[in-house]
Amino acid sequence: MKIAVAVVVYNGEKWLKRCLTSIAKDPLADLFIWNNNSTDGSRDIIDGFKEVSFVVHSSSNIGFGKANNRLVEKVIQSNQYEYCLLLNQDAFLLSNTLTTFKERLNAFQKYTVICPLHLSPDQKHIDDDLSRYINNENLHAIIDHFPNKLNKLENIYPMKFTLAAAWFLKLADIKKLGLFDPIFFYTAEDNDFAHRLSYHQFKMGITPHIAIVHDKYKRPRLLPSNIPKYRHSHHSDVYLRLKDIRYPYFKGWLAALVYLIVHLIQSILNFQGWRLKMNLKLLIQIIFQHSSVLNHRKKSKELNGAFLNLNE
Repeated sequence: MKIAVAVVVYNGEKWLKRCLTSIAKDPLADLFIWNNNSTDGSRDIIDGFKEVSFVVHSSSNIGFGKANNRLVEKVIQSNQYEYCLLLNQDAFLLSNTLTTFKERLNAFQKYTVICPLHLSPDQKHIDDDLSRYINNENLHAIIDHFPNKLNKLENIYPMKFTLAAAWFLKLADIKKLGLFDPIFFYTAEDNDFAHRLSYHQFKMGITPHIAIVHDKYKRPRLLPSNIPKYRHSHHSDVYLRLKDIRYPYFKGWLAALVYLIVHLIQSILNFQGWRLKMNLKLLIQIIFQHSSVLNHRKKSKELNGAFLNLNE
C-alpha cells in the first residue's frame, strides 16, 4: 500500500529540500506538490526532484486550505490510495514514519484523521504547540512516556483537535466530509475542519508511535507588526466563530461580535489607527457577507464532499 503525501509550498526554500528529500526517498510515498506562486527559490528546488507524482506551479497564491483541497482532489480522483498525508513544507518524515503507519493501520480504521507526534528539530522534544493540545485533552501520559516508554501507550488516542502540520486522512471519509473551507485563506482552516469533523461524528486522534519533525522554529512569530499575515489570521479568527456549525448561527454571530468589539477597544486604547480601521472594515464585511457565510455553513453540514470538486 502506497501513501500519497501532499505538500503545499509557499516561499519555503529554507525547509523545502529536506522536506521533499524525506518523502522522495521513502518507497511507500507518492509525492504531490502545489506551489502557491512562491517568489523565492522554491520552484527550482521542486523542479530538481524527479520523484514527483503530481506538481502544480500556480500563477497565484490561492491559500493554504484551497491548495490542499486541490491536491487531495487529485489524489482521490486517481483512485489509487486509501490514505493521504498532509505535510507542511517546514516538516519532514523520519525513516520509519510511513512504515510504522502501515504496520499499525488496523488500529486506525475508526479514525478519519490520524496525527503523528510532531517533534522539535533535535527530535528530543514534542512540539510545544502539540504538547499544549495534548495537555488540554488530559493525555499527559503521552508526554510523560516520551521518548523511552512509548511502548506502554495505546496505538491511538481520540482528540478534538491536533495541529495540521501532519495529518493522515482516510480518503473514504474525506469523500463524504470534504476538506478545508476556502473562506479561510491563512490559518484556522484546520480548526474549522475539526468542528465539522465533530459535528458529523467522525473521529480525530493522535498516535504516539509515529512521528515527523516540525521545524517551525525558524519562522518569525506572528505579531500585529506582521501586518499582511496578521490581517489574514485575524480575519480567520472572526470567520471561525461564524462558521462553527456545532452551534446555532446567532451564537456564532454573538461570539464574532464580542471578539471584534474587544479588538476595537484595544485598537483605540493603543492608538492603533490601522488596527481600528481593519476591525471596522471586518465588521462591515461580515454584515454584507451574511448570505455567503450561511451558504458555507450549509455546505459544511452536508456529507457530499464539501469544498472538493470530485465530480469534475
